[in-house]
Amino acid sequence: MRLRNLLSILENADLDGLQLKAKQLDTGYSFSDIQTFKKAMESLSAVPVFEAPISALRDSAMGAEEKDYLDQRNQAQAEDIKESAAALFHGARALLVTLRQLMPADAANVLNIQIPEPVNIKKLMYVCSKLEKTLQGSVVGDYTKGKSAICHIDPAANWIEIDVGTEAALCLAGDLAWSAAVVYGKYQEAKIFEEHVRALKLKPESLEDIKKGQNEAIVRLIHMESHNLVERHLNGNGGQMEKLKIPIKLMADLIKDGVRVYPPEDAPDNVKALFPDYDKLGEIESRAPVKKKAPEPEPEPQPEPQPEEPVELDVQPEPIEAEAAEEAPEEKADETSEAPEADKSKAETPKPVTEPKVPVLPKQASFNDTVDLEV
Repeated sequence: MRLRNLLSILENADLDGLQLKAKQLDTGYSFSDIQTFKKAMESLSAVPVFEAPISALRDSAMGAEEKDYLDQRNQAQAEDIKESAAALFHGARALLVTLRQLMPADAANVLNIQIPEPVNIKKLMYVCSKLEKTLQGSVVGDYTKGKSAICHIDPAANWIEIDVGTEAALCLAGDLAWSAAVVYGKYQEAKIFEEHVRALKLKPESLEDIKKGQNEAIVRLIHMESHNLVERHLNGNGGQMEKLKIPIKLMADLIKDGVRVYPPEDAPDNVKALFPDYDKLGEIESRAPVKKKAPEPEPEPQPEPQPEEPVELDVQPEPIEAEAAEEAPEEKADETSEAPEADKSKAETPKPVTEPKVPVLPKQASFNDTVDLEV
């Protein structure tokens, strides 16, 4: 068990209630205030070092007693109850004092990092080196005013407590862990898909194309997650985007190796919500906003086709008086014989006629024309 968790259990336990009241009888002891003692005892049941005395007290006559007192006339059994209760009380008090001296006070901006059980020194150094590069490349900077300082190492449970200095750095670390969990999930999907494709026994060229496509998708995802972190925590400074891609990759590798990053236990709920749930790594979705596809512009209205205007031909027809005169019957010539000689000679002399391209009807009389009538 982690030492800080152990300290929390002891501080929240009712240690005064562990003082079992015992009155000596002629034979044995009379125990009182049993229920208060049993309640305090159960609050320490998660502490491994107290497993033996708690088990002995549960198996004794006091463990099954529902009343608040017990007269144990059996001297040996009474002595066992009294000694086990005293060992539990004094052991809890001594452990609490020791842990308070060893453990530093809770800091507001401390990352609780659990590392896997190291197989050897090389593996331990490998994990710590990646962890140091991840924090130095993300939370330490001008925008977050953060730092990376070890404040406690718990060798009993392989926990490291790192003070990042500010709440801004703590929030960035939480969002960074979330983005890394998203990328880790994508890695796992790509690995499963690759194994499925291998089972289909496709051509090597096809397999390479698929792997290339998966890698490109992961690169785009890392770019999107880095951009999201910059927008949320670094005031949209695009110059930091390439810098954050490396910590995202490193943190994803650390998650694959079993590293888990948690917020302080007393952190606000909004800060705790930034960190991923490592029991549900396959269900974590990206927080980066999805860009919606821009709607296609509506086509501009086309003007309705207008009917073509008729083309006017600029053709000037020639006078057809001579032609009409030739076609007139002889009777008409007799009727017009009395016309003046000038007009008759004009009618008899035909002018050259050019055949018009467009037939034109003879001009008709209008109401505005003047007609001379002979009486």
